[in-house]
Amino acid sequence: MGYKLVYRHRGVRRESLLDGDRFTIGRQAGQRLTLDDLSVSRQHARLDRLGDCWSVVDTASRNRVLLNGKPIGVQRPMPLRDGDTLTLGAFDVEFVRDDRDRLSMSEDDAVGTERNSELAQSRPVTAFKDLIPEPSAEERPAAAKELRAARRALRVAADAGRRLASTRPLPEIMDSVVEMVFEATNAERAALLLWDPDARELVPKVVRRRDGGAEPFQVSRSLVQRAFQESCAVKLDRSTRSTLVSQMLLSAVAVPLWEQQHVTGVIYADSTRLADAFDEAGIDLLSALANAAAVALEQASLQLRIRRAQRDRERLGRYLPPIVVERIIADSASDLGLVAQEAEVTILFCDMVGFTSRAETLLPAIVMSMLNHYFGRMTDVIFEHEGTLDKFIGDCLMAAFGAPLAQADHAPRAARAALGLRDAVRELNAASGESLGFRIGLNSGPAVAGDVGSARRREWTVIGSTVNLASRTESMAQRDQILLTQFTRPLLGPEFEVRSMGTRRPKGMSAEIEMFELVGLNARA
Repeated sequence: MGYKLVYRHRGVRRESLLDGDRFTIGRQAGQRLTLDDLSVSRQHARLDRLGDCWSVVDTASRNRVLLNGKPIGVQRPMPLRDGDTLTLGAFDVEFVRDDRDRLSMSEDDAVGTERNSELAQSRPVTAFKDLIPEPSAEERPAAAKELRAARRALRVAADAGRRLASTRPLPEIMDSVVEMVFEATNAERAALLLWDPDARELVPKVVRRRDGGAEPFQVSRSLVQRAFQESCAVKLDRSTRSTLVSQMLLSAVAVPLWEQQHVTGVIYADSTRLADAFDEAGIDLLSALANAAAVALEQASLQLRIRRAQRDRERLGRYLPPIVVERIIADSASDLGLVAQEAEVTILFCDMVGFTSRAETLLPAIVMSMLNHYFGRMTDVIFEHEGTLDKFIGDCLMAAFGAPLAQADHAPRAARAALGLRDAVRELNAASGESLGFRIGLNSGPAVAGDVGSARRREWTVIGSTVNLASRTESMAQRDQILLTQFTRPLLGPEFEVRSMGTRRPKGMSAEIEMFELVGLNARA
């Protein structure tokens, strides 16, 4: 991940690419970036690199260094983030990520740009070996060591691309990340921590020793927190060693997992045996691994969320019309509307009259086919009015309006659905030659809606006295009659034609309830 400094000098926009591990800025000749202005000190500031991260240091300049408009302490490193602005005397210098492909940069892009290195000229592939001079006899031992390190880095990078790009479960990807930490460095112990937004803390997901031992160990929280908060690789040094004496650590490092514009976790590694377990090349490799891991983990999490959403759609599709399912899925705060909660609802029971006697004369397969045929059309009617299909009870159907999504007009919806069921049964009878009837009962009031059951089997349902009274109302209805209670009647507008059937005492209740018959839609409304 490259960065550059962008500024204006005498009205011309200029860029300076950051490379190496130290980048000096000042008025004095010989600085990596020379700003020829008296407001700038001879040695004004220094940028230091660790892994993929840069920090700025005020080197005792006369006019100080401002970071996003605020002065920083002298000789105190301050981490830089993409988009930060440094004020150096009369210059505002922006620290930004360099995402361009330098080999395909247009001529216009190069105007007014200062280059810290020249592009290689086009040449045959076979000639690239000539770019690396043959080491002398004295240099060969060190060159061989660097070559081995480079080959290991290439092997780990290639393996990371293969293992992290494959479609695998999230736990397997996390295990692979920690395994590659051991392959990339001399770490004795390693851990992967991910940010938990609910707990608002970094949670260890994989904690492992190189030797496979089961003895637990504790990561350095101070190191991990610094890497996460400063979005930068942090290495055990003199300033942090005192906090880690109790753990007898000789070296440790923590690198952040960058996913787009935010940090999602931290890779931690340490050693109690080697003081130089993590050199600059190793930290660079860990940073690259962390970036690849962040993308892979996010993709795996996304796939998991997609599978869960698909499962939830299939589950909710058994009860709800598609438009309501999508509304619930889109509302992440609703927990799919399946958590038990109280709601104002209208409950509808519809019982098939004459089906039992008719079934006695038919083969079981024909009975099941006929029942599915009738229930299929009746379910469509419930869904057309955005009702929730609660359950089938033999040849009886139960539906709820007003849950899991609240509906201010739950009673009118239920009444229109009841009239639709009446029409559907008549149409089905005419088409099949059957003579089945129906009884429908409606009641409105508070109820508890949500998942009910055991760990092995759970179902969404609505329970409470409102449901019980709706069932009693249906049992009191005559053949082909829609009966509703005094609790539903006030919720229906003038569009419905309703007539009183007097008071009745439902089974199991001590008080009498006034009942009404829903005749149809009022033509005068």
